[in-house]
Amino acid sequence: MLDSQAARSFVEQILAQTGTTAGLDEATHEEIVRQMLEQLTEMVNAELLDSLNAHQMRHLEHLLDANQAEQIDGYLDEQGVSRHEVVARAMRRMLQEYQGE
Repeated sequence: MLDSQAARSFVEQILAQTGTTAGLDEATHEEIVRQMLEQLTEMVNAELLDSLNAHQMRHLEHLLDANQAEQIDGYLDEQGVSRHEVVARAMRRMLQEYQGE
């Protein structure tokens, strides 16, 4: 659901704005980026789950249990779930958390 290059750019922008990795070696910087990308992915997943009602959630669980993960995007489209909006909400939340809002 996340575009990896866009997500990395977003995380790098937060780090630049907050100065979090200023003066750190490259390996440490990369580890922080990796952790933040994992956090962003978790936030996107949480936002996605929050956007589903109980029936939609059960159907999504069925797709996952039946190893039909490739059908999830189509199902979300059918249900009117905007993946772009889900990602945008997660990014806003992450930005607010790192900016201390």
